[in-house]
Amino acid sequence: MTLKDLKDLAEFVAVVAGGLYFAYRFGTGYFITNLSIKLTVLRQQISAGGGDYLVVKAAFSKGERGSLDLHDAQVRAAWRGGEAITPLVGIDRRSFNTVPTVGTKTRKVVAFSRQAEKKPLLRLTPGEKAEFSCLIEVPHGEACTLQLVVLGEKPNSRLIGQWRASAISLPVP
Repeated sequence: MTLKDLKDLAEFVAVVAGGLYFAYRFGTGYFITNLSIKLTVLRQQISAGGGDYLVVKAAFSKGERGSLDLHDAQVRAAWRGGEAITPLVGIDRRSFNTVPTVGTKTRKVVAFSRQAEKKPLLRLTPGEKAEFSCLIEVPHGEACTLQLVVLGEKPNSRLIGQWRASAISLPVP
């Protein structure tokens, strides 16, 4: 075996090992966009004889792998004999108006009533943290189970990911 043959064999082994390494990483989910969710619930009675308000807060923490475009995030509150499904507030991008300032300068002003037309999906970048919430009215005296479902995708991908969290809210005394 010549020195050139050994070099060719070493290159072949290196290429195969590199391919196996990336196949292993892919197979174990390393390239999947990661997102952590923390769900907190505050419950307060509306008034004597009325229902209760649930303030549901979802804290998102985007991991270090890839960006994530948020498509939807909804909370389902279920109790004996009923349920309410409510979207988290603020997971989409808002449009803006351009307003003149001094001279030729302009500034952008949020238009809360309009969703952005060109890029309506809010993008979370690696390491970013964000909090979203919603308000749900539930019957007083009923325990509630809460489920949060978040749908998102990597930019320029067709694969929709799903992240979930759950909590239980006991009746207030």
